[in-house]
Amino acid sequence: MPDPIRWGKGREAKFIDWIGAELIDGLAARDPLLQQWLRWLQQYAAPAVSATKNFPYDGAANYVLPLTATDVDQLFAKFLQTIHAPEDLWTISPMNERWVDTAKPLQDMLTWLDRNILKMFNVNKRVILEMTKLGTGIYKTGWDYQRYPTLTYDPAGRVIRVDKTRGVPFVDHVRLADFLIPAYSYAIQPDAQGGAPWVAERVRIAVATLRRMATATAPFLPNIDQETLDLIIKFEESGATDYDEYVRKAEREVGGAKLPSSESQAWDKSATEMAGQTGAGSAGTKVVREIELWEIHARYPTKGDSGEEDIVIWFHQPTRKIVRGVYGYYTHGQRPYDVVRYFPGEGFYGIGVCQQKEVFQQMASDLFNFNWDNVLLANSRMVVAKSGANIAPGEPFYPNKVWIVDDDVRTSFGVFPMADIYQSLPLLQSNVQALGERRTGISDIQLGNIQQLPGRTPATTMLSLLQEGSRRPDLTIKDMRYEGLSTVGLRIVQLLQQYASSPLNVGGQQLLELVTKTLGMPEGQNVAEKLSTPFEDAALGIGVSITATSGSANKEVERQGFTTLLQLAAGLYPQFLQAVQLAASAPGTPVGAVALQSAHGLQELFQRLLEQYDVRNPEEILALSRQTEAALEQGGAGGAPGAGPPLGPVAGPVEPNPGLNGNDPLQALLSGRGAPL
Repeated sequence: MPDPIRWGKGREAKFIDWIGAELIDGLAARDPLLQQWLRWLQQYAAPAVSATKNFPYDGAANYVLPLTATDVDQLFAKFLQTIHAPEDLWTISPMNERWVDTAKPLQDMLTWLDRNILKMFNVNKRVILEMTKLGTGIYKTGWDYQRYPTLTYDPAGRVIRVDKTRGVPFVDHVRLADFLIPAYSYAIQPDAQGGAPWVAERVRIAVATLRRMATATAPFLPNIDQETLDLIIKFEESGATDYDEYVRKAEREVGGAKLPSSESQAWDKSATEMAGQTGAGSAGTKVVREIELWEIHARYPTKGDSGEEDIVIWFHQPTRKIVRGVYGYYTHGQRPYDVVRYFPGEGFYGIGVCQQKEVFQQMASDLFNFNWDNVLLANSRMVVAKSGANIAPGEPFYPNKVWIVDDDVRTSFGVFPMADIYQSLPLLQSNVQALGERRTGISDIQLGNIQQLPGRTPATTMLSLLQEGSRRPDLTIKDMRYEGLSTVGLRIVQLLQQYASSPLNVGGQQLLELVTKTLGMPEGQNVAEKLSTPFEDAALGIGVSITATSGSANKEVERQGFTTLLQLAAGLYPQFLQAVQLAASAPGTPVGAVALQSAHGLQELFQRLLEQYDVRNPEEILALSRQTEAALEQGGAGGAPGAGPPLGPVAGPVEPNPGLNGNDPLQALLSGRGAPL
C-alpha cells in the first residue's frame, strides 16, 4: 500500500512553494513549443477551404498542399504495421540460467495480456501518431486497482451484491500537451544524464471519483482530506484546456481553428470566475464536472535536507493545495513514463515530420498557387479599347459576349494575354519536392510509386533502394527496441512481480492464477514461481525488446530475402561438413588448422550476413554450435588421448564408431545423431 508522506517541520510548505514556482516556469517555458504543436496540427490538417487571397489579384489561388499529411500517414502506417506484424509484440530473452525456463512462458503471458487487457494496438495508434507528427510520444505504465460493488450469483443461483476487485497492469498514452518536464532537463528518470527532478502529468478527475477516494480505505487509495477537496470543488469550474479547445474547434470549423493564447497563465483565475459568475448571457454557475490536477513525480527531501525520497503528489495549482501525497509505490524505482521519438533532438523533445516538412509544405503550396495563377492568367485575355468605344467602365466580359462598335473592330479593340507562361515554375516546384523528400526520407519509392525509375530496373536494385530508403524509419524502430516500447514490456513484468506477491488484495494474485491456467503446465508453474516469489528482479534476469526488427521489407520482399538465405544456407552447410570432417581427421596438422580456421571464417561471415537480414536468432541457423567449436579446438575425437582412430576421409561416408564417446557433440554431429541442420 502506498505510504502517505510524513512531512518534516515546514517541509510541506517549502515543497508547495518550490513546485508552484517550478510549474509556472515550466508552463511558461513550454508555451512557445505548445504554440508550435498547435501550428503543426493545423499544418497536418491542411484545410481545403482557405481564406480569400487578394494578392496579386482578388480571388488568387490560396490552396495548401497536404504534403505533411502524406508523409505522416505513410510513416504512421509503416510503424504500426511493422510493430504489430509479428504475433508477439515483445520478445523475452533470458539473461542468466535461472530464467531460461521462464523466458518463453513470460513472452506468451505478455502476448495474452496484450490481447485481453492492455490492447497495445489502440495505445500505439495514439502514441505513434503523435510521435510521427510532433516528434515525441509518451507512454505511461502502471497498475490499475478498482474495487466496486456489483451483482453476481451465489452457489444457489440467487442474485447477490458483492465487492469486486480488479487489479491489472495498464499502458496508456499521455498527450504532449498534458505532460510537463522542466526546460533544463532532457530525461524523465532522475538518475539518468540530464534527469528531471520532477515531471508532471495533467489529469482531469471527476468530482464523484474524488469524493469516493476521499472516503476510501482500499489499499491503493489513502484518504484525501475532505476540507481540501471541498475547497477545490468550490473553486473549480469545468472548462477545456487550450489544447483541447483548439482540437474541438478544428474538428468543427472548416477553415481551421484560431490558435489559442498562452496557457502559462491559464491557472490564474479571477475572483469573478472563482465565485462562479460567468458574465452576461450565461446561465449562472457552471457545473463542475472534472477537476484538473497535476500528478507530480518528484524527488524531494521530505524530512529535511539530509536525504531525498521519490514522492507522488496530486497538486491543485490554482489553490496551491496537495490533494494526495504518497511515497513512490512501484518497487522497480522508476517513474511510470517512457518516451519514444521519431528523430532525436538536442533536448528532451524529438523532431517530427511536421517540423521537418513545415518550410517545404509552405514553399510547395506557394509555388503551386503561383503555377495555378500563371495557368489561369496565361489563358485569360485583357481588352484594350480606344476612348469612346462601346465599353462602360468596369464592364465584365465573359465567353460569347458580343461587343458592338460603330467602326472597324480592329481599330477599336485590342486583345492580349494577362501573363506569359513561365516554364521555370514546374521545375522549381520539383526541386522543392525533392528537397522535402530528402529531409523526411519519404520518396516515391516508399510511397509505392516507381514511375520515376527506368522501366527495366532489376529486382535487386529495387530491393536495395527500398532498404536504403527505410534507414530513417528503422532508426525509430531501433529506438523503440532499446527504450520506450521495450521498457514498457519490462515494466509490465515487474508490476506483475510486485503485485502478484503482495499480501494485500490488489488483484495481482487473481490475475496470476488466470495467467497460470492459460499457460498450462509446466509453463504456468514456472511463471508463477518467478512472479509470486520475486527473489530476483526481473530486470536482472530477462531482456525485453519488441519483436519487430525493421520496416524496410514488406511481405514480398521478406519472402525473397528468406528464399535467398535458404539457397545460401543449402550451399554453405556441405562446406561446413567438409571443413569439420577434415579438421577432425587431421588434428594437429597444418591441413587441420587451415580447415578449422576456414570453418571459423565461414561461420563469422555467415553470422554477419544474417545480422544484415535482421535475423534475431542467428545461433539457431549457424552450422557450428559452441560445443562443436570447443570440440574442434581441443582436437576432436581423433586428437584426444584414447579416443580411438581418426574419422574417415573427407569425401567418404562417415560411419559411427561404437568406441567413441556418445555424448561428444562433435561425434554426434558427424555421425548423424545430432540435431538436423
